[in-house]
Amino acid sequence: MAVVVSLMALGHARGEEEDVLPGTGARSQLLGTVQAENFVKQQGSSGVADVASAVGGKVLGYEFGRHPGHMAEFRISASAAAVPGRLWFRTARHYRAAATWDLFWDGRRLAGPASFPTTNSWFVYDWTSISLPEITKGPHTLKIVARHEDANVNFDMIAISAEGMRPPNDLDSLMPPDLHSLGRRFASLTKAVEHLTGRFPKQFDVESKLRSQLAQLQGQIASTPENTDSAELRRLALALELLSHRALVEDNPLLDFPALVFTKRHPLGGQHYAYTEALSWNRDRPRFFKPGAALCTLSPPRPGGKLSVLLDSPDGVVRDPDVHFDGDKILVSHKRNLDEDDYHLYEFDVTSGKSRQLTDDAGFADYEGCYLPDGNIMFSSTRCVQTVDCFPVPTSNLYLADGDGRLVRRVTVNHVHDNFPSVLNDGRVVFTRWEYNDRWVLHVQGLAVMNPDGTATAAYYGNNSFWPISMLHTRAIPGSTKVVCTLSGHHDVDQCGEIGIFDVGRGGEEAAGCVHLWPPRKIEPIRDEFYWRNLSALYQYPYPLSENFFLVSCKPRGKEHFGIYLIDTFGNRELIYEDASISCNSPMPLTQRHRPPAIASGVRYGESEGTVYLADVYRGPGLKGVRRGEVKALRIVEMINRPTGTRHWAGMDGTPPMGLNSSWDAKRVVGTVPVGDDGSALFTVPAEKAIYFQPLDNDGRALQWMRSWVTMQPGEVRACVGCHDKNTVSPRTSLEALVHAPLKPDPAWNATDRPFNFHQDVQPMLDQACARCHDHEDPGRLDLRGDKTDAFSMGYENLRPYVKVAGTRQDPPAIPPRSVGAIASPLIKLLDKGHYDVSLTPEQMNRLVTWIDLGALYYGSYAITDDDAPFGRCVVKQDKPLWDALGDACARCHHPSSPPNLPEQGFGRKRHGRGFQWRTMGSYDTSNAVLINLTHPEQSRLLRAPLSSAAGGLARCSEMIFTDKQDPRYTAALHVIQGWAEDLRRNPREDMPGSQPSAQYQLWWKKRQESLHIERQSREALARQQRQRQATPYRNE
Repeated sequence: MAVVVSLMALGHARGEEEDVLPGTGARSQLLGTVQAENFVKQQGSSGVADVASAVGGKVLGYEFGRHPGHMAEFRISASAAAVPGRLWFRTARHYRAAATWDLFWDGRRLAGPASFPTTNSWFVYDWTSISLPEITKGPHTLKIVARHEDANVNFDMIAISAEGMRPPNDLDSLMPPDLHSLGRRFASLTKAVEHLTGRFPKQFDVESKLRSQLAQLQGQIASTPENTDSAELRRLALALELLSHRALVEDNPLLDFPALVFTKRHPLGGQHYAYTEALSWNRDRPRFFKPGAALCTLSPPRPGGKLSVLLDSPDGVVRDPDVHFDGDKILVSHKRNLDEDDYHLYEFDVTSGKSRQLTDDAGFADYEGCYLPDGNIMFSSTRCVQTVDCFPVPTSNLYLADGDGRLVRRVTVNHVHDNFPSVLNDGRVVFTRWEYNDRWVLHVQGLAVMNPDGTATAAYYGNNSFWPISMLHTRAIPGSTKVVCTLSGHHDVDQCGEIGIFDVGRGGEEAAGCVHLWPPRKIEPIRDEFYWRNLSALYQYPYPLSENFFLVSCKPRGKEHFGIYLIDTFGNRELIYEDASISCNSPMPLTQRHRPPAIASGVRYGESEGTVYLADVYRGPGLKGVRRGEVKALRIVEMINRPTGTRHWAGMDGTPPMGLNSSWDAKRVVGTVPVGDDGSALFTVPAEKAIYFQPLDNDGRALQWMRSWVTMQPGEVRACVGCHDKNTVSPRTSLEALVHAPLKPDPAWNATDRPFNFHQDVQPMLDQACARCHDHEDPGRLDLRGDKTDAFSMGYENLRPYVKVAGTRQDPPAIPPRSVGAIASPLIKLLDKGHYDVSLTPEQMNRLVTWIDLGALYYGSYAITDDDAPFGRCVVKQDKPLWDALGDACARCHHPSSPPNLPEQGFGRKRHGRGFQWRTMGSYDTSNAVLINLTHPEQSRLLRAPLSSAAGGLARCSEMIFTDKQDPRYTAALHVIQGWAEDLRRNPREDMPGSQPSAQYQLWWKKRQESLHIERQSREALARQQRQRQATPYRNE
């Protein structure tokens, strides 16, 4: 009877129906199928080939059509003829516009391009069909060709059928098991049974009947011939599923807990891995908010267990459950509706069935809550009121509160995201940290670790790695130093992908510490951020039951929603629960669990500084090749976070630009401190700031860029081993730095608290030392004056190509010393060699060097002045009037293939890519960057280059376009530029007197001050508590 019940439960849970069983299923109604990854040949997409190579020569599924002309060819055999027939593709597409392909059947183009509409997710598949006039029995050739850029879809199956038949979405019915896969599955089950028997000899006493059935099935599989029909293979597969479910789910001691807690909700979606697009004050929230969710339990945690709904939210979202160590409370984040609420933390009492709201500050999203061993709660929150550097969406940092949701204070200071806090077995907190300081957007969402009070923050895994691209939902494995997490990409993700186990004792970068992956594949890095779309199953939210067994949310290939599964390191996967209408996420046992040790707080809330002891700056690979004694000082730099984006997207970049391929973020020089001959230093830094360090040579030039940062808590004292050395290495004790008290940084030469900027800190030096020669009159020289261009200045845009910085697309691994910055820049080398009679004072040279070493920034703040302007700063909103005025004056000579390019194209490209697309020095053309002068419109080179010298022009063009200034094209173009100049005068930018921040900027700034006020009150209250404890003498009672 038990066998029958298990089989019925299993069949019900899998959603199987009788018409997909052998001989009568959907497969028999199709004339032929081919899996998308089984293309005969393909051209135009090396990325797909790279992925295929990385996973052993074969990918599961196929992302096709990123670029026009991408071609793939398939062979598909028809079991019978059909007139007419249909050609089917099972596809998923996230973009809103449809993708179109050309299709060729047996060498003949099918009528009209095939159109593949969006399914609103890369993971929601649907069938799209195209009519075939005739299908003959036998082999056929199908060729598909992408027609346009971004015509990419995920697709995993091609099928042909007679007219009127639609394939099912359940791919299991289309792909019967093969004998080899049955043998592998049986071997996996045997290993798991042996493991459980050895670990739980009393609890896991498999009855003799089940052992007999295992032995009998093993014999049947071993004796089955290769050419066995699919009906017999399906019978063996079903018998194997039944035995596996019985052993690993029904009888598994690791599932012997009262209930399983999880959420039901739709995928949250979003443009990148952190999901902040769906928050209430983001403009895209209606697009990504999908209401309808519940907090549920399943008791017992088996198929057929009793489902209970603890919290139902038909108009909202419930997410991120975390069970208390005592097993009697559940922490969740709940957003009740789209417009009138945001995510707040709630606590559900299991015994009473009642819930209470812990956080309620309006306008801030609190989510991803985590119980801490000391009774506090850590969570992700948008209280920092910031936007991502390259996209106008809110960021989240980590915050701390007491068990009642009070005394909220920030513990991480990241200009982008910190997410998914979780407690390690030693009591520290591990979390996902997006590293975005002077490197590329994609590849550095690794793991960091800190004490629960925010002290001792350090890299944990992947800080200098291409892979894993994103490490999410990390959990400590019980009784182990290993962790398990979700591995995913960066863009267009639903926080799903592979599941990986990592042991930092084996290594902390790339695949060095990875010991297991699901789905199983060869463990090696993959740099393509979308490789996970082609996996045979998508995973998320792993919860470790032991070193070998894990609860996960999983969506096997062909499923529409995530279900709750049990997976193990032996290769088994068993369904626990699924809902045919909605995804099930975040499984966790509703029971007591081990409480890690509580780490005492080292924060002194009444103080404003932290102390750093640098043991030896030369230790580690960061300064490899730098001789001892070369480092004379450390420059201490603070990164300033941006409070707002812009309403104008301007291509991919929807936040205020700081410069041309410069650093993303405004930066303030705190000061410098000396470094001893032994490489040591002892100094103080401001607390609660994002701080990084640059080792300087005798000329004050950075020998290396840290490209990360550290945040010190008030009163924190910490030691740093060396430059990019492992954080697991103990620092040596150096006497030189310890003979004096911690030094306060020597203030920067400007001695102000404002961030560095070009127009205040560099342009005055150019005016004094350079502008007498470098002005608008000499056609062969750079114009280094401060006259304004569309977004910056003449001096900045002309000087920028002669400096070398890390920029916005620098790779994740540590860069070699002396490879970027002032020390590597042609401009500084030119001045060192001697440039005519130019002789800069030490202060002037320091200004120039500092500008380059900070990343060639132009602006020092994010105070946009026009919400609707490109990047919030560009006065030229539409450049077409200028090209209409010029007519064909320039287009006759200037073509896209011969720089300087056609001005219209060059100008548009510059605006689209400003601060984002230009990758390295020399890879972008600035010949068009300074064509427009908005301070003196009549001096614009766009007008003077084609103007005769007799008329006051530069006569730089091969043809004399304007003989005088009365040419109607000249006057019309000048009128347009004068209009832009007048617009800029009426609404001056931040680099001009009288500048006023936009209404949107002021609104966000006010919101940030509100958040800071709440946090300030919390810190003041904590400081009072500490003073009271210190004033109260200890009494031993």
